Parts: sequence; structure tokens; C-alpha cells
Amino acid sequence: MKEKRIEIGFILAGAIILCYMSFYNFFPLVYSDTADYLGGAFGHYIPFDRPVFYGLFMRFVSLQSSLWLVVFVQGLLMSYLLFETFGMFYQGNKRNMLFIFSIAVLTGTTGISHNVSILLPDIFSPIGILCFINVLLNNKLSAVRRILISLLLILCVLVHFSNMLVLFSIALLIGIYAIYKYFKKQQIAIKKRRLVTCFALVSSVFLIAPIGNYMFAKKFIMSEGAHVFIMNHLVETGILDEYLNNECGTTINCKMCQFKGKVDTNFIWAGNGAFAQLGGWQGSEDEFNRIIWDVVTTPKYERMLLQRCTDYSFMQYFMFSVPPNTNWGIPAYIKDHYKMYGRDFAGSMQSANRLDYSFINHVQFVLVIVSLAFLLFIVLSPSWFGKLGVELKWFTVLILVFSFVNASICANFSTLNERFQNRIIWLIPLTAFFIAEQFVSEYLASRNISNKP
Repeated sequence: MKEKRIEIGFILAGAIILCYMSFYNFFPLVYSDTADYLGGAFGHYIPFDRPVFYGLFMRFVSLQSSLWLVVFVQGLLMSYLLFETFGMFYQGNKRNMLFIFSIAVLTGTTGISHNVSILLPDIFSPIGILCFINVLLNNKLSAVRRILISLLLILCVLVHFSNMLVLFSIALLIGIYAIYKYFKKQQIAIKKRRLVTCFALVSSVFLIAPIGNYMFAKKFIMSEGAHVFIMNHLVETGILDEYLNNECGTTINCKMCQFKGKVDTNFIWAGNGAFAQLGGWQGSEDEFNRIIWDVVTTPKYERMLLQRCTDYSFMQYFMFSVPPNTNWGIPAYIKDHYKMYGRDFAGSMQSANRLDYSFINHVQFVLVIVSLAFLLFIVLSPSWFGKLGVELKWFTVLILVFSFVNASICANFSTLNERFQNRIIWLIPLTAFFIAEQFVSEYLASRNISNKP
């Protein structure tokens, strides 16, 4: 019982450290999208461009009274998942000390605290992959904790479309690898039952989300905005301009042709631009879907699309600065539903545009690049990679795959945005720490043995 109390104490301490940026700011960090999430939750409608579930999370966790509760619960969930993850590799006091040390270092050198402290679902991306890894690999979880982490994994997939696509893709890749090994009559060091469980948990959201949307707003749908984001990507990459220049007046005669050469790169939010004139989120679906299908099924555009998707994936991978917290003004729905916080926000560092992430961005960039180089060296060196335990091998590979899949899906199904990679990039130095600590511990142990008479 004493040991359990100590563990709870460390998890709570970790949560408080992770909330550092909100304390420093004197208020939870906000973003323009914060209002959209709360708007859907309080207004009983499903936003076109995002799930409603994070808004519902904020509404219920805050008890409709305190936004500080949202930040603290986000910090608590992140702290708990990190504690369970450390439990895969360490036990007892060593786990406790390395856990709290790592959280303190990550808070001071990466954007982890920013993502815990902001009223956005960004922190649920790293929580989601750590849930996935713990369900898949952690042999030290009790049945109750495994169920808890499984339910949390479902929540993580529900709150952001990118989490759904990223984790489903990773589950699918592991499944394909397992089938390949099966036909080669080779074993993989993952229990098949756990792999099936992970796949089922992530896939369940394709049913849970429409049911939840129907219960909430009488719409049995996943999303109404996928066609818009894909079209926006074609605009950003220049593929739509190429398509309209080549096809309008020859093979097609669509409404979009009237905007040939006039499509604003700020496609979705350009006021009375092409998107708005073609019907916006709902009225443009048929038109956009026809163009998208034509592009992805025409060889010359397929090659162009593959090249630009690759370009954007790599650009997004290394775009991981902590985004500047511009003074957005208090979002309307926070002011409406949390009236007492208007004055609090006005007194925050963010409101006065006094938050400066230039130093932490520089430190984080150096730390990530060095850590990534170290991880790639280890993974590509059979002699070094072979020294790692089975769990750490899989953990390392999964984090590397996750970081690239996250960049690829976010860049190509949404847009380039430093937020998308910043929210998960700190997992790279954390993984490097696990490996470096193992090598150092083994070296010190060997020195102690050799020094004994």
C-alpha cells in the first residue's frame, strides 16, 4: 500500500510539472480552434472540420466551471501513461527517479508542457501512441490497468481525426508485417492476441464515432469535411492548378474551372473565395469528390501527387517548433460559457503577447536532431540493435514509424502546421534516453564486476 501511495505521488508530481506552461502563463493556453471545439459541445452540433468529442471532453471535465481542470486532467493522463511506459523498462525507486527526472528535462527542453497546457486535443496524440504501445507490449499491466489504458486509447482516437488515421495505419502495418512473418514461418515477439486487441480498439472508432455523433446531433457520420481538406492539399501542392490548366475546356467542364488561375492558397478560409462560392463545406462535396477521384486515378497526376506527398511528409517531419501563442483574444465560446475567465485571460502572458519560445525551440531542435541521428544509428546497426531487449526494440521502431506516419498523414490529409509534429516529437529524445540509459547501466555494471577481486 505504501508503494502504491508513492507511485500516485510521483504521478501527481509529474502532472504538476507538465502543467508548467499554464502556470507560467497564469491561464490555460488557448487557440482559435478552442472556440470551435467548445462551440460544438455547447451548441449540440458537429463541426465540419473536426470531431465534437474533444469539446465534450472539455465540457464535462471542466464541470462547466473550471478550465484549469481540463489542463490538470490532461497533465495527469500524460503523467500516468509515461509512468506506465517507464514501468516497461524499470522498477521500484529507479523507475520513480528516472520518470520524474525525464519529465522535468522534457518540460524544460521540448514542447510537451505547451501541449499539455493548451485547450486543444494535441496532447492526446502522444498519449494515444503510448496507450497503443502499452496495450501491445507491456507485460506488467494488471487487467484493470490494461482495460483503463484501452478505454483511454479509444478516447485518444475519437478526439482528433489524425489520431484515428495514424494509429489505424500503424496497426495495419504491424498486421501486414505479422502476416508476412507467418507465411515465412517466422515468429514475431508480439502476442497475436494483443495485436488483434489494438487493431480492434482503433477500428472500433469507425463505429463508435458515428454512433456518438448520432446520439449527440442525430447525424450518423464520421466527418463532413474530408473532401475539403483533400482539395485544400491539392491547392497547396499546386496539383489543382496543373489539373485545371490541363483539363478545363478539354476533358472536363466543372464549376471549379471558372476559378482557374484564381484559387487562393488560403483556400478554406479565404472569405468569399472559390471554396465559399462553390458551396462551402456542404455544397462543394460532389464537385470536389469528382475532381479528387479524377486526380488520384490519372497516372500523370498520380506521379505528381506521390512526389508532392513525399515532399510534404519530410517538410512536416522537421517542422516541429512550439507554435507562437498569438493573442487570439478570449475565444467567444469561452467567454460565453466560462464568463468568469474573461478577466483571467486578459491578465495572462499570452494575452499580452509575452510568451517567447525562441530558446526552447532552439534547444528542442538540437535535441531532436541529435536523438534522431542516435536512434537511426542504433536501428541500422545490427550489433548495437541486437543488444536491446525485445520491448525496447519494438518501442524504438514503433516510435520512429509513428513519428513519420504522423507527419505524412497530417501534412497530406490536412496541411503543413508546426503543431502537428511538435505535439509528438519529444518522444524521439525520450526513446533515445531509454536506449542510452540501458547502455550506460550495462557499462557501469560491467565495470563493477571487473573491479571485484
